[in-house]
Amino acid sequence: MIQKVESYAELLKRNRPNIKVDGFDFDVNTFENLIDYFVPQENIHVILQCTDADLDRFCKEVYRMTFAQTYKVLSGITDAYMRGAIKNLAISGNATALSIAKEHFMHLRDEEQKSAISVKIVNDLEE
Repeated sequence: MIQKVESYAELLKRNRPNIKVDGFDFDVNTFENLIDYFVPQENIHVILQCTDADLDRFCKEVYRMTFAQTYKVLSGITDAYMRGAIKNLAISGNATALSIAKEHFMHLRDEEQKSAISVKIVNDLEE
C-alpha cells in the first residue's frame, strides 16, 4: 500500500516513510533528493533513466500532481528552506550569507549601484 502525500504539511514531515512505487527503479527519497540538490527539471528524467511520461505517472501516484507541478512544489520548499538558512546565518553576522542575501534575495549588486548613479555638475555662473 502506497501512502500518498495528501498535504503540504505531510511534505514537511522529516520522518515520512520512503516509498518505492512498483515499476520504477527509484524511490521517493531518491526523487526528492534530486530536487533538494537543485537539479534542473529537464535533467531529472535523464538521471533516473526514465521518460517524462514515467515521471508524470510516478508523481501522480505519490503526490497526485503532474511532474511539473510536483517539481514546482518541492523545489519551492527547498528554496524556502535554503533562504531560511541563509537568513539565519546573515542574522548571526555571517559575511558570506549577508552577501548572498544582499545580492540574490534583495537584488542589490555593487557594480550596478555604482554605475547607475551618474551626477554631472555644470557651473554656469560667471566668475
